[in-house]
Amino acid sequence: MAPPGAGAPLPPPGANAPLPPPGPGAQTAPPGYQPYPPPYPYGGYPYPYGYYPPPYQHQSPTPAQPTLPPLRRNDTTMMVSGIALTFTGAAASVASALLMSFGTSRYTIYCSPGGGSVLYACRDEDDVGLVAAGWVTLGVSIAAMGAGIPLWIIGGKRVVATATKEPEKTSREHAPGPTVTLGLGSASARFAF
Repeated sequence: MAPPGAGAPLPPPGANAPLPPPGPGAQTAPPGYQPYPPPYPYGGYPYPYGYYPPPYQHQSPTPAQPTLPPLRRNDTTMMVSGIALTFTGAAASVASALLMSFGTSRYTIYCSPGGGSVLYACRDEDDVGLVAAGWVTLGVSIAAMGAGIPLWIIGGKRVVATATKEPEKTSREHAPGPTVTLGLGSASARFAF
């Protein structure tokens, strides 16, 4: 009979060598246990069977995006006028609805059959002036909103800001030719060349 452990294969050389010390912040296994495996990439899961980590590739920096040209409103005055016309038209449409509702069936006409003393309401009459004012106000409101909405859209559109020079405004003092000014009880004339 052979001594125990005589037929067992020998461990490879260096199998019982001590492991290198863990890096800073690494967890160490309790005494008598195998050391913890290194952490897995991508959220702690190992690569699936048949997949391998991607090779390191140099990532070139992304090219800088071209700067967009500065934008400005197409015409602020046109946009503000459009907003004012639109809201004025909306208010006028409410006013026209009120005028028509107050003017419709405003007067009750009483009748008596055969000229007796018993009166009953036989029909209602409209106030022609209020109803006509309501229709006119409705037309004005539709026209105001019909003009205001396109003005608002076209004036508020963003366009590329260009460096255009505003035309110089001449004042009265520097205007060429004669200037005549009339006031209450006064008159003056100025000539500039």
